[in-house]
Amino acid sequence: MSAVLDKILAWAERQLPDERQIWISDLRAEAKHIPSGSTRIGFQWSGIMAATGYLLRVKYGPQKIGQLLLATALIILSLAVLASAGAMEDKSVQTVFYVIGPLYAFAATLAATNLRLMKRYTGFFSVVFAVMFVASGLEIVTAIDVPVIFLRALTLEASCFMAGLFIVASYLSWVGKGDAAA
Repeated sequence: MSAVLDKILAWAERQLPDERQIWISDLRAEAKHIPSGSTRIGFQWSGIMAATGYLLRVKYGPQKIGQLLLATALIILSLAVLASAGAMEDKSVQTVFYVIGPLYAFAATLAATNLRLMKRYTGFFSVVFAVMFVASGLEIVTAIDVPVIFLRALTLEASCFMAGLFIVASYLSWVGKGDAAA
């Protein structure tokens, strides 16, 4: 296992710019002085993780990495929402889950592709859900088939979640390409 990790480190060393290769060659040389076993593997693995992080920052930048991580998390969330919708016994609650899952999935698509549109999308739906929360507290909503307490809780959660996504998109836009960090 240690030989495989050393080969991965050698590959990572070749990928780095010349002025940054020295720390991986030093790490590889130092690993040879650690007795083989889990200690050496752990040391080499930590070097691989550090090299991977550095390579990702250099090749893609923190903004793109953040966008992809956010998109991945949102896809997982939307799949979980859609999967749990099938387990709902109440058809009106099930319909609400089937509506909100694709809204989160579309936010994931925007997170991966266009932060400016994501900010507009999440800001808009944050306001829409906040208005729905207020409106669901009025007596005019009692005529619909969805449980009002559930609807109020879900719209409040969705409004806060969309506001959080707006903040994340704003932050990722601010981070930029990360050229100063390299």
